[in-house]
Amino acid sequence: MNMDNPNVALGKRVLEECNTPEAMLDGSYKKFDGTKGYCGVHVPAYLTIDLGKNYEIGYIRFLLMNPGKNENNHNSKPREYFYRILVSEDTPYINGSTKWSVLYDSLGNGYVNWQCFTLSEPMQIRYIRIHAIDNRKNNGFHIVQFEAYNRPTELYEGETASLDVTIDTANVMCEIGDGMPLFKKLNDISGLISTIMRDELGRSYLQMNVPESSMPLMSKSVLNAMTYDEVTKTYNVQGDDMERIITNFANDIKVLERNSDGIERAVISPVQAEMVESRRRNAPWTVWGFVSGIISVALAIMAWLNG
Repeated sequence: MNMDNPNVALGKRVLEECNTPEAMLDGSYKKFDGTKGYCGVHVPAYLTIDLGKNYEIGYIRFLLMNPGKNENNHNSKPREYFYRILVSEDTPYINGSTKWSVLYDSLGNGYVNWQCFTLSEPMQIRYIRIHAIDNRKNNGFHIVQFEAYNRPTELYEGETASLDVTIDTANVMCEIGDGMPLFKKLNDISGLISTIMRDELGRSYLQMNVPESSMPLMSKSVLNAMTYDEVTKTYNVQGDDMERIITNFANDIKVLERNSDGIERAVISPVQAEMVESRRRNAPWTVWGFVSGIISVALAIMAWLNG
């Protein structure tokens, strides 16, 4: 260990339930062999590391699983992880007003191997959150090792980073509470449906005991997955089909929430801040000022979406 620049995440704890969280905070990435030596969780999920107190952090890195070409029992898609990194001084899960600084969002880019982030200026940080969003290979998110330092340090001999970026801490966006909450809740629900029906209800389909004339409005994908039993006068839908429907819907929500969150952070919040500052200065927010503010928001949204 470098006593002059120690890894302050070493031996710390993860706040959420996950598989072997201690494996990613033990200071050794060499214990990983493709089957053990990593922390795993199903996406979408949070992995929030509590450092125990505020530290001045200037460098964060973590190793995403990449078993290589010898993977088996998985689909043929390449392994790519999508995630966000958020940090805070506030205690999460106490109330809904925790302020998170969004250091990085992978957006449309998926990664494996070492992810390295240098902060332009160190920040006071106690909680570091990995918002695990997706994995093209399967529904798991796997971190072999996670480290945090006061300042940058060399990667281990023979190791290379697939992502190495500098974060401009003067311009990081902030958000309050949990990001993309509807997507997370829907995805959590979809993963339980088939299990509940098979294990607790003893059948692999849902029944809706309503006459055809009283069926609620539903999307075509839902209706196409349902069959109508003329004898029992019920609609049936297979559990696997319902799980797939909700998962697809959750993915649509993910896109909407991600974009709306970006618009909120990049466009609306600055305009709101300007309005608050204007009121603080006792400057009149005139009708023209309001209209021009709306126009500014519209133009900014268009520019944000196009660029």
